[in-house]
Amino acid sequence: MKPQEKASRRRLLTQKAIEKKLTRLTSLEAQLAGAEAALKATGARRIELSSKVDQLKEQRSRRSLAGNVIRLFKFGSNDPEFIEQKSLESARREVGYEQWGRASEHKRLRTLIARIKKEVESASATLRALEREAEREAQLWARSDADRALLACAKATDRNRAAMLKRQIENSDIGPYCGDDLWPKRHLDHIFPIRQGGLSVTSNLVYVCAPCNLRKADLTLNEFIDVSELNREEVFRRLKALRKRY
Repeated sequence: MKPQEKASRRRLLTQKAIEKKLTRLTSLEAQLAGAEAALKATGARRIELSSKVDQLKEQRSRRSLAGNVIRLFKFGSNDPEFIEQKSLESARREVGYEQWGRASEHKRLRTLIARIKKEVESASATLRALEREAEREAQLWARSDADRALLACAKATDRNRAAMLKRQIENSDIGPYCGDDLWPKRHLDHIFPIRQGGLSVTSNLVYVCAPCNLRKADLTLNEFIDVSELNREEVFRRLKALRKRY
């Protein structure tokens, strides 16, 4: 797969990952809204039960001691007020447990949403960086007007045109890639490979030593530098001195 295709595929995968995370984020935000509504409803229910329990307690406290004793002898443990109070207190405890569970779920959703938002921001930043890199690469290798005119006038293939341009290529005693002596055998290399869209123009052609040309093959300059572990700054300096595009 060509480097341009790899970069394009990486941008596409990053974009799909962002869309997937945004879809999940929308779903989680809907769940969070539902959890907030349920939490509010549970809190209101607990307040209502607590109010009823307090009313019953206040009602019993306002009654005289004699009245409470009479009700105790009359109803015993089957006092409707006492039973209702216990029932309400039990319901209040259950609602309290439910409220605690809903609060935990609400907190979990908020934490998850915050994490996914950070992931989306990070992926978006990566995508923007990839798009800027693709734009710089496109600008770097965009065909100039002179290149287009030369390409339109040429009737031969790129490699044949490269052979015709040999006399116009500036010679150097050392190879621009490795820095070794070019003699006795030198090769004409496309800095940006033909198979990846490179042009047979003087700015993209350079004489290199045979070993470098054979190792580079269809690699881009940056890929060749990485594979061969060359000094990037020195390579760029030598190419710049030869007025080459890199």
